[in-house]
Amino acid sequence: MITKKMSSTIKSVGFIMTLIIVFYHCNYSGEPFGSFDGKAIGIVDSSAEALAFVAMCWFFSISGFLLFRNLTLKNYAEKLKKRAVSLLVPYFIWEFAAVVPLIVIPLIRHSSIVFSKLFQDLLCGVFLMKSLPPNGALWYLYALFLLTALSPLFLLLFKNKNIGWLATVALTVLIYCLDNTDNIVSRQILSYGYIRLVFSYLPSFLIGAFMGHFSENSDGTDKIKYILSLLLAGILFEGAFTGIAKDSLVRILPVLILYFMPDLTAFEGKKAYRISFLVYAIHQPLLEFRRFLIPAVSKIPYAFFASLTLRFLFIIIIIAAAAFIHFVLGKIAPKLLNIVTGGRS
Repeated sequence: MITKKMSSTIKSVGFIMTLIIVFYHCNYSGEPFGSFDGKAIGIVDSSAEALAFVAMCWFFSISGFLLFRNLTLKNYAEKLKKRAVSLLVPYFIWEFAAVVPLIVIPLIRHSSIVFSKLFQDLLCGVFLMKSLPPNGALWYLYALFLLTALSPLFLLLFKNKNIGWLATVALTVLIYCLDNTDNIVSRQILSYGYIRLVFSYLPSFLIGAFMGHFSENSDGTDKIKYILSLLLAGILFEGAFTGIAKDSLVRILPVLILYFMPDLTAFEGKKAYRISFLVYAIHQPLLEFRRFLIPAVSKIPYAFFASLTLRFLFIIIIIAAAAFIHFVLGKIAPKLLNIVTGGRS
């Protein structure tokens, strides 16, 4: 059961995680002023990367949690249809919208367009996962839909609670090992397109799915033993695979936040989710406009401060743009607003 507190947490934390992704993508490549500045900007970049990983783990874990909390083989088709509306439809709309400038700009400049190559790139990026799609940040929507399509396989794992959790922990450890070592799976399978990205966030999806599937009448305290067992597995394998303990902690963090974080104030109704979705959907196509901000921030003496200034300014601009789009579409085309943000209630 999703409580009012959980719903508020999902919306509020989801918005924060979205801003973290924007912060990560809006990088700054100015020359550092001395060794201290170089180290400081390195800390900013590495921190942004680490936080972005936490954010993506949140998206995959919460998606799995919400999907599996009352999923059965009987209602699988209905769930898949809902996920097609909330994930696949907006994914295709935003991806094809990102292609429009690739056609319009050359036409304005009277440049030639090789439509066969454009079609091939679109096919490889949007459908076949051979490369990131035109709006690269939205790759995870397609990945989540594919994981939804495979959810009956995961239901078999969760038929027995203890066996299901043991399988989840084992897969989490195995995936970390395969993703961080040189092996035939990594070379032959994970090298295909962005499959490695999907593969690396699969444990988060599975952990969220398990917790959601067995969430009936749960206040989170019954999940402690599962949380501790995953952390223990990470610690035990730390000697052989450096970083797996930290990775395990990050994987379980969304569950801890969902159940134990104090209540957060969220926007009313659908607004929080819709604005979050719009921020995520428009931020990467608008990254090109950083060039108008860079001349101003580059005058700041230290690259460390310039980087932070650029990132926060860009976040403010993207939020304003998303709010404007939300306001305009909400007034003139509310149904379209609902469609392009996933039709969530």
